[in-house]
Amino acid sequence: SADMRSSATKNATEAGVADRISYVKGVAEDLSQFTDDSFDAVISRDSLHHWEDPARAFSNIERVVGKKGGVFIVDNKRNLTFLEWLLVFPFGKRIAGPMIGGWRNSIASGYTPRELQHILSKASLCSWKAAAKMLEVVVLKRRSVS
Repeated sequence: SADMRSSATKNATEAGVADRISYVKGVAEDLSQFTDDSFDAVISRDSLHHWEDPARAFSNIERVVGKKGGVFIVDNKRNLTFLEWLLVFPFGKRIAGPMIGGWRNSIASGYTPRELQHILSKASLCSWKAAAKMLEVVVLKRRSVS
């Protein structure tokens, strides 16, 4: 989104790396503007629950990172433990402030690790793994070293 690109540009400028970064508007399901093996890594934070077709997105990401690229995708997980539920619901407003409604909606829209592992299997991405972390689900493809 325009807001996210604006925030990213501000952060990159403050970090002194803005001259090495470019932004492209698009969706994860259509990476046709990029050639095979064109990235060393793909990183996504808190967008997976917005993807319309995660299997297609994962397949596209696999194509652009190739065999040697790494993938790190993090999003809110839907199947919270009791302790996580306590953090989000009774105490969430203290943590997230005015963004609490959006956070709770993101959690409700998220995936479980099991659901993501099923999607990865259907996309024949055997080297990818989905795992639960505190409040989050992580999808990884480790970079292979030759």
